Amino acid sequence: MILAMLVAGVAAAIQVDSTPDVVVHDAYMKGDTGEVRLLGVCDIQSQEIACWDPDGNPNSSLSETVKGPKGDVPRDPHRVTSEPTIQRLLAFRFPDTKPGTHNTLRKGPFWDSNHNYLTQVRWFPQTHPDYQDEYFLLESKPTQTKASVLVTISRDAYSPITLPLKPNSEQGIVSIGSLQATKKNTWEVLLKVAGDNERPKLEVNVQPVDSQGYDLASVAETQTPVRAPNIAIPGRNPFRPIGHISSYQPKLGGRIWTSVTNPRLIPKLHIWFNRISNVQFKDIPLDSKAVRSK
Repeated sequence: MILAMLVAGVAAAIQVDSTPDVVVHDAYMKGDTGEVRLLGVCDIQSQEIACWDPDGNPNSSLSETVKGPKGDVPRDPHRVTSEPTIQRLLAFRFPDTKPGTHNTLRKGPFWDSNHNYLTQVRWFPQTHPDYQDEYFLLESKPTQTKASVLVTISRDAYSPITLPLKPNSEQGIVSIGSLQATKKNTWEVLLKVAGDNERPKLEVNVQPVDSQGYDLASVAETQTPVRAPNIAIPGRNPFRPIGHISSYQPKLGGRIWTSVTNPRLIPKLHIWFNRISNVQFKDIPLDSKAVRSK
């Protein structure tokens, strides 16, 4: 199952803790996930593209891979800055054959703590059956010599659960606690999941469904729940997600699912889970050893 962390569908938005679980230099390996590796860094601003490995040594094979589409490096049209920047291409390799595992670089656009800006580059073909290479454009201040990138590795955890949306309902590892209306014409449902807030962290995804198991969406003007359409027409789609799930709330011992529709009109909730590990790749050199030695 491949899932982009920043894609929001009819289901609730995913809440993810970005605290690193482990800090590495060039590779992270775990039996049930496979290896995630930083292949190298490339200078794409020079007349001759040059790439190097995580230690700053020349990486000629990566240089040959990157040379073709140099002119197609995208920039975010919404980002406006007068600051001078250096551009580097980061190449990561993810395992691609582990059932129940999906991997995604936590990407933005966003600025990390060192003011490094990351954008995914999608135009490199990948046909290998055992792994998937992904490339990311990093823009940094000229004075920056190293970068740090957070990679989120996510895998399926537990079997999906569907249970009635009513107080004290319980199914498998999930139970529903309080259910109350708020002052903003919304409703809050307390969801408790056994094993929540443990390491590795848990993603909890919630989708309202009708009595036959079909996904429900909300009509924007009336907040009435209806079966979610299979095809959305851009600019003309009147349907919206019904609710969103919070991160784990220690004081409550669970999570709050906030709904814009009266829960009495929602027969059931379909809930599925992922375990995530945040791996920080630290001290990524933004220049090769040869350049740094000058």
